[in-house]
Amino acid sequence: SDNRTKVKLSHVDGKSAATMLASAVVDASIEECTAHEYMKNTRENMSNLMERMGEEQSVRSINEHSQLFFIIQNFNIHRLHKREFRSLGIWKVETEKKTSWSTIRKDEPRKTIWLVFKDKPEEESPLTAGNTIGSASSVFKF
Repeated sequence: SDNRTKVKLSHVDGKSAATMLASAVVDASIEECTAHEYMKNTRENMSNLMERMGEEQSVRSINEHSQLFFIIQNFNIHRLHKREFRSLGIWKVETEKKTSWSTIRKDEPRKTIWLVFKDKPEEESPLTAGNTIGSASSVFKF
């Protein structure tokens, strides 16, 4: 963690869900940030899979803006089953005209890229014996 990263975590005792809000300043375009998070099957991501407690990972493209992402994670905690996560990843670009008086070029459109990963447990891939379905959803705004 550094002074360019802010993280907030919210959890209710006795509940299995938690919410995290994170923001960071990076030296990259919004397109580069989106591609880095969206592209799960890169050589770099696959080589770091074991570091992130992943055992298996696969990605299936649906179209230019969506993909199905599967990963099996082993958290190496006694009596905790491996988790299978199945997510649908979708990205979308929104463009709006800037209206602030403080902008230098008012006619330049402002672009936002949304990237959403949501649970897709009903996907046709069967659950591996002994594993448990994991649940996670993420929303990125670049």
